[in-house]
Amino acid sequence: MLYFGIAIFCTGIFIIQFILSFILGELDLDSDIDLDADGDIDFSLSDVLSFKGLCHFGIGFGWTMWFSKGENQFISACIAVLVGIIFMFVLYGVYILAYKLEHKVTPEEGEDLVGRKVTIYLKLKEGNLYTASVTKNSSYQEVTVESIEGKDYKPGEQTNIVKYENGIYYIL
Repeated sequence: MLYFGIAIFCTGIFIIQFILSFILGELDLDSDIDLDADGDIDFSLSDVLSFKGLCHFGIGFGWTMWFSKGENQFISACIAVLVGIIFMFVLYGVYILAYKLEHKVTPEEGEDLVGRKVTIYLKLKEGNLYTASVTKNSSYQEVTVESIEGKDYKPGEQTNIVKYENGIYYIL
């Protein structure tokens, strides 16, 4: 009955964390201790031995012991510990893969766009001003550009932003 309690308790916490992560975003219930290991793999012992890691271990250990029905306790316990450790590392790997999918938008303004290729979209009525599309934060956005040399651009032509000054992007 103890193993069933461990399995139910840890599975319940896992389900609650899973649901709350969709509703509120990722909850960080882990400790602030960071024990990084050097090597090719970015591995943090504190991430594996966190509250989530212990819950994952409890799921694997508890359910394995419950389903073994008490037959040969030593072998069942060894297998349950192994399954718990496997659960910890597999679910840790799943979280790492999920975090890699997270897209963080980095602000790109002003000088960050100098040198970026733009496609002229529309000539504005005032002087040498144009509306152009530029790849900004992994998506196309419109910016207003001004031709330095007074060249007349047609829609669809491509050029580069060469300068940014006083809130205006300049093209040649």
